[in-house]
This record gives sequence, structure tokens and C-alpha cells, in this order.
Amino acid sequence: ALASFRKRAGGVWELARYATSANVRGGFTKALKAFMRQENPREIVTFADRGVSDGGLYEKSGFTRDGEVAPDYKYVRNGREREHKFNYRKKRFKDDPKLKFKEGATERELAEMNNLYRLYDSGKVRWAWRP
Repeated sequence: ALASFRKRAGGVWELARYATSANVRGGFTKALKAFMRQENPREIVTFADRGVSDGGLYEKSGFTRDGEVAPDYKYVRNGREREHKFNYRKKRFKDDPKLKFKEGATERELAEMNNLYRLYDSGKVRWAWRP
């Protein structure tokens, strides 16, 4: 089991990823406690993707539901490859000779002209731990 954290502004830490190669009983709790002993954080935040998790693991570990993030999208290219929306800002359409561009078109219109389609997620729930 592996947990990765990154420091954010104001002394807040973000639990960025938790992953296992198998079912690891108590793995999350052990990784979290080890991190807390080492860093003594004043706050930890993380996000549960609604399409994958209800956040129960966080709740059982002392996190409280702290907010919601609206559904967001990625682009699907070639019918199967998912790419972050930031890879297709209007400037990229204008500057990349491989992409079609039309002055005055919106990002959505430019994406459709280039056979890129939006794939929306289910949103996220923000969880926070505070001592």
C-alpha cells in the first residue's frame, strides 16, 4: 500500500493518491498514521471521485465531508484516448497546425471541429481531517 501527500498553502496537506497492489487490511490507516507522526499536519484534505467511491474509507479514518466539486470533463480523442481539458485550450487550437481553428469559435466548438468529445465525470466530494 502506498499513500502520497503534497503540501499546499497555509500548512495544509493533500492526500493525493492511495493505491495498493492487493487487498491490504489496515493499509490506509497505517500509512495515514505514519504520515501524521512524521509531519504532524494541522489539516489534510482529499477528494473522493463519486464515480468510484463514496468516501467511506475517509469517514472511517476520521475525515469529515467538507464540500463538493461539480462534475468536470476530459476530452476523448480517437474514440478512446482520454486527455485533460487543459491540453485543448483555445490557444492550442490556434497555434497547433495539426488542429482546425476558426476565429471567434468557442473551445467547445473548436473541440467538436477536431472530433474531440467531452466525457464528464460524476463530480467529487472533498474530505478534510483536522485534529
